[in-house]
Amino acid sequence: MTEHDVPTELLREHIVAALERQDPAVALAAARCLDAGQFRVMTRVDKDDALTGESLVYVVELEVEPDRFVTLATVHWSRLGLTEQDRADELAVIRAQNGGIPDDVSSLVDP
Repeated sequence: MTEHDVPTELLREHIVAALERQDPAVALAAARCLDAGQFRVMTRVDKDDALTGESLVYVVELEVEPDRFVTLATVHWSRLGLTEQDRADELAVIRAQNGGIPDDVSSLVDP
């Protein structure tokens, strides 16, 4: 999973929906974390989908304690109004941050 700077506006409706599903006390604590900037947006792709990136999701995590995060929302790239090119660009970032994906993937599967 890689940290990503996707505009929060794209995630806003999904964050609000996630807060609405929470107990009021939990939602209030989560909203305080968001207001204080104690959150991060990460991207993740399934290991078996590293070539196409169709499984790409954006994960909003709240920092509840120093260096301790909990997931608030996970949103598939297609629900954010992103284009195929946006997905491909993010997949390239994920690959670069994880040592890349070889052009010939035949060596990655057992014969």
